[in-house]
Amino acid sequence: MTQYRKVLQKLTSVLGILLLGACGLLTLLNGRITLAQSVSASIAGTITDPSGALVPEASVKLTNLGTGVRLTTQTNSEGRYAFPAVPPGATYSLRVMKAGFQEYDLTQFQVIAGQALSQNVVLKLGSATEKVTVTAGGLAQLLESGSNDLGNVIATQAVAQLPLNGRNFLQLALLSGATLPTGLGDDTVAGQVGVPDVAINVGGNNNDFTGYLINGVEVRGTRAGNVGLNISPSAVDEFKVHYGFFMPDLGPEPGVVSVITRSGTNNYHGEAYEFLRNNIVDARDFFNPGPLAPFKQNQFGASVGGRIRKDRDFVFFNYEGMRQIE
Repeated sequence: MTQYRKVLQKLTSVLGILLLGACGLLTLLNGRITLAQSVSASIAGTITDPSGALVPEASVKLTNLGTGVRLTTQTNSEGRYAFPAVPPGATYSLRVMKAGFQEYDLTQFQVIAGQALSQNVVLKLGSATEKVTVTAGGLAQLLESGSNDLGNVIATQAVAQLPLNGRNFLQLALLSGATLPTGLGDDTVAGQVGVPDVAINVGGNNNDFTGYLINGVEVRGTRAGNVGLNISPSAVDEFKVHYGFFMPDLGPEPGVVSVITRSGTNNYHGEAYEFLRNNIVDARDFFNPGPLAPFKQNQFGASVGGRIRKDRDFVFFNYEGMRQIE
């Protein structure tokens, strides 16, 4: 087991170096500056004592539990703290410390794309060696009061576990309210082999008015209004369908699908998969009593992620292939 772990660590390190080099080469060849859209979230709140008085100069530390990356700030004279740009799609802990008060720890809460979370903290009197630990248990105890964004989040578990014929993540977007398929398919200029739909309608608008962002970069096709980069669901961490009201940095379209891809963490993780469809196991159409036409469809791939340097550099790699014979 130790040998396999060492091999995986070396593999992720090599992949990380290659990916960083490729990104640098593409940047040099492109020769242009691209303004990426915002894909971050924010966390803010007020620190008070048991009497309700504001607590200035309290130390506030936010830790990404997956990568170990830490963000630190202090409360201002009004007892306010803020983390204006927090990477989404991760689980965090929040620690507040101030001399003369017990340490406060809020653990295991998740942050998703585009959120503006509010978390106020009341510190108890006591020594710094005493600690108050609160487990958030997800999103339920954190309020989102800093944004009027309407939309639905398709979380990691749904992306990983729900069955998808053709493995197009946009099929999951149809689980959100105010969305409809466009009917674009394989026989259109926007079509991709084996992909049932490559665009959606949001909020009753034409598919030309739906924007698609992957890690903040617009990937909408200019000709047919389709998503121009159909990445594998195994590379998707989560995504959100925005409609109605949202922040202007998401773009001018009335509907936006914002995707956050998976990333490496301090722990190595990976998977290999194969999805099979063929005429041997397919059910016969009730109205077609004859034999089924030959059909074979294989979608296969693998992904691996981990650290290059602990708490500093991370890498994630995904490959997916498809073969269809009919």
